[in-house]
Amino acid sequence: ALIDVKTRIAQELGIAPDAFHIRRSVRAPQIKDESVTLQAMGLVDSSPLHLCPGPPLPPDQIMLKVYHFKAAPKPAFKLLCKLPAAEDASVLSVKRMVSDVLAAKKAEKRAAEAAAAGDAAPTGKVPVLPPGRIRLRDRKGKEVGAVFRDAQPLKAALKGRLEDGRAV
Repeated sequence: ALIDVKTRIAQELGIAPDAFHIRRSVRAPQIKDESVTLQAMGLVDSSPLHLCPGPPLPPDQIMLKVYHFKAAPKPAFKLLCKLPAAEDASVLSVKRMVSDVLAAKKAEKRAAEAAAAGDAAPTGKVPVLPPGRIRLRDRKGKEVGAVFRDAQPLKAALKGRLEDGRAV
């Protein structure tokens, strides 16, 4: 089974088995069912496996790629973060996670600026973009899709196309 191979790889590398997940290729989704046999996966001798940092996600979660979209002066997407999200999570709960990521990034930036200036780390509250001010949309290539509604489950907002690396 894949879990046996993963355990042997972890021993060889001297790391914990839950410190990484496995993919068939760099762009393939992570393999979440580690109890599957190598034969069932279609692996043969010398088949490559890609080890990626971070624990494997549970089968009911996907890894979303969250982008910041700027419409002017020229439409552009910039990767903001990657977030694990449950299929049945509401859009509002994903927006809350994005808000938390933004607050953490802002706090890190303020601390780094203070350290560079030789000042003490700031202790005040970091301004946060509230979830109500965040719009999540499906990303379709270089275009933005319809706005997701807060009460919608993620699965409905993404029209059932749940896969790791889905861009919003």
